[in-house]
Amino acid sequence: MAMRLRIRELIHEKSLREGRQITQKEVALESGIDESMLSRYANGFTTSFKGDVIESLLDYFDVALDELFHRETDIAQN
Repeated sequence: MAMRLRIRELIHEKSLREGRQITQKEVALESGIDESMLSRYANGFTTSFKGDVIESLLDYFDVALDELFHRETDIAQN
């Protein structure tokens, strides 16, 4: 089982709410997160999450912790 951040989904939801296109670059700039790090999180290339990054994303998207993460399960096929 792995955890991933729902960054893409949250960007999409925020874009719809605000009626404008929000980019990862904008999220990185406004939340103070390095753009390459945000990209790695958004694309699922890292599963190690820094507390300050999580706090910044929670504040930026104005969501609860459980809304920021998605748990992925590995389903073994026989």
